[in-house]
Amino acid sequence: MTAPGRTALSGAEALFPACPVPGCPNLVSDPRQVCGECLATFGPYLRPADAEAPPAEQYAAQIAARDEHVAAVLAERAANTAERLDLPTMPGDPVTASRNRDPRYFTRRALLIERGQWRPFTDAAPARAHVRALMAAGVSRAQIARRAAVSESSLCHLLYGGQQKIRPAAAGRILRITADTGRPAGPCLVNTAGTSRRLQALTVLGWSPRLLAGRLGMDLGAVRRMRDGGRGRVHSGTSEAVSNLYKALWNTAPPAATTPERIAATKARAHATRRGWVPPMAWDDDQLDRPDGRPASGWQRTRQTHRAADLAEDAAELFAQGYDREHAAQRLCVTLSGLEKALGRAGQAAEREHETQRARFAAASAQAANEYQAEAG
Repeated sequence: MTAPGRTALSGAEALFPACPVPGCPNLVSDPRQVCGECLATFGPYLRPADAEAPPAEQYAAQIAARDEHVAAVLAERAANTAERLDLPTMPGDPVTASRNRDPRYFTRRALLIERGQWRPFTDAAPARAHVRALMAAGVSRAQIARRAAVSESSLCHLLYGGQQKIRPAAAGRILRITADTGRPAGPCLVNTAGTSRRLQALTVLGWSPRLLAGRLGMDLGAVRRMRDGGRGRVHSGTSEAVSNLYKALWNTAPPAATTPERIAATKARAHATRRGWVPPMAWDDDQLDRPDGRPASGWQRTRQTHRAADLAEDAAELFAQGYDREHAAQRLCVTLSGLEKALGRAGQAAEREHETQRARFAAASAQAANEYQAEAG
């Protein structure tokens, strides 16, 4: 029987014994001596046996018996492992044929399963949810596939094909992708959601498209189309310019020194009101650029929940930032007359509270004086 890893010999080669080191196919003159290649490779790890070596014929028979026993054990172990794991066999499949020829695969797999370390697949749900979150953040499917080193068709099957399992290595690469790393570093087209919302929020404050176009250095019609959502994608440089402008103007009122400026601001606010756009304070930073982003809940006051004291307190904060009453009313989504009434009512309530406190102080003082006179008399 041929030892594992050795090839069968024929003809003149069969007259010479093989090297006694297991797996070495080199021929030697004496079966008790290792070949020169093994001596150079293993060096001091090869040590002579303490006992006297048996005759060459007897030693060759012992080596053959050893190899036969090892081959039988490995074959039995491979058969048991294949039966326990119920591995599929596919005729003509090179992978299956290679595994059947190499019992070490079954041995290692069985050992890892016994240790609880065999994970050929893992749950695909976390990877699927992460891909959908990246796409919602504006990262395209092609960009995700390129970053994860998987094909786009495999990504589609993960998203829409009902795939339940995925290789751990592929899942790890997908989960390591973030919205920033998923986007290419160079110029590209990006989703216009964040650009439109920033321009809309500035319009709510009263910034006309003409003023915005002048600050951006862009065509008036292009700014209007971006603001009104008429474009699905914009250049990344344009998106960055709008973002920088938004950071500079989100809490700044438009110029209103002249009558035309005031008219333009009023028209811009009216247009925003008709479209139902929301001001900058309604948006959280992590929601602005998401295609499915939503304004913060509870950002808008309703007439039924207005309280003069709360409205006056919010207005005082805006006054401290440099807003006048008209612009503060716009930011608070109330009319100017409503804000003035709230300020007046809050002032009256504060005055009544002061009068009540003065009356209590006077009564307490009078009572203390009467008690002092009674003790003295």
